[in-house]
Amino acid sequence: MGESPFRRTVVSLVIVSGICAAAVITAGYGFMRDGRSLTAVIVIAAGFAVLCAGAAAIVRRSYRSYEETVSCLERLLREDGLLGDLGTGHMDAHAVGKLAECLETLVRDRDRKLDEMREKVCESERLATLGQLSAGVAHELNNPLGGILVYAHLLQEDTDPNDARYSNIGKIIKESNRCRTIIKSLLDFARQSHPVLTDAKMNDIVEDALNNIRSEQMFEHVRVTKRLDPDLPVVQADPSQIQEVFENIIRNAAEVLNGSGELIITSRTADSDRHGRCVEILFEDTGPGIQEENMKQIFDPFYTTKRKGHGTGLGLAVSYGIVERHHGTIAVCNRPKGGASFTVTLRTGKAVE
Repeated sequence: MGESPFRRTVVSLVIVSGICAAAVITAGYGFMRDGRSLTAVIVIAAGFAVLCAGAAAIVRRSYRSYEETVSCLERLLREDGLLGDLGTGHMDAHAVGKLAECLETLVRDRDRKLDEMREKVCESERLATLGQLSAGVAHELNNPLGGILVYAHLLQEDTDPNDARYSNIGKIIKESNRCRTIIKSLLDFARQSHPVLTDAKMNDIVEDALNNIRSEQMFEHVRVTKRLDPDLPVVQADPSQIQEVFENIIRNAAEVLNGSGELIITSRTADSDRHGRCVEILFEDTGPGIQEENMKQIFDPFYTTKRKGHGTGLGLAVSYGIVERHHGTIAVCNRPKGGASFTVTLRTGKAVE
């Protein structure tokens, strides 16, 4: 056992008491030398009594505060599981030092959690403001863009296909449709509608997503390998929203493969600390993978690594929001053999609304 944390306090009190006692004895001796023995005895006795009572009161009060503080700290740290095998009972200097270290760890951990919560709140506020701005801009652009498309189609119908202007009108229609797609992405990002939950089969949603976009030119030479678990449990989810997530991920993979390569889609049941029993859908490609500096920003709105004119940077941001509203997770990493891997995790059973 080490030295008691209050031993030094007691020693200090003894030293001070000794000094005071010496002063009392000196005063008593002065009375005795003057022939007043009874007065000397009374002064010495009273002095010692006052010193002992004062010292006892100080030690008792200090030690009570100490015990209360240590007990409170010990209870708090035990609840957080930070004390480990630290014993109870008498707390020596080493034990109190251990308490102080645990308290410092606890405070540091709480500060980190507060910082994370503050960042999430700021991010939510930023995204809410960005969503409102996006919705306003999208609505303002949608109406005039619709007019441009209508009149461009009418103009093209009245133009001879052999006329040089015919192809230029076609370009106007093509670019206007691309703008319409961007506006739709803005509106999808801004709305963030709450999912309508039903019993959903993830394998069926994967098939629907593939059937929707397999005919696109980018899939012409992409090989799709499906490893779908036939015994996959149903998930409480919004099928249309989850299909949008899968289509965004599949389309991104096809664009990265640039018309050549393999996309592997796997469904499986898994267990996790956060979700318990859950369903995982993996989308793995054989492309170049994702650079490490882009990993943290890949789900940020308007962030894209595609060349100009080939993406708005909203697809994965919208997908992230959809999965989050299903109380699931979407994660990305690079495969050891090359390429990227996206994992969508959703809980089985009834989701909390």
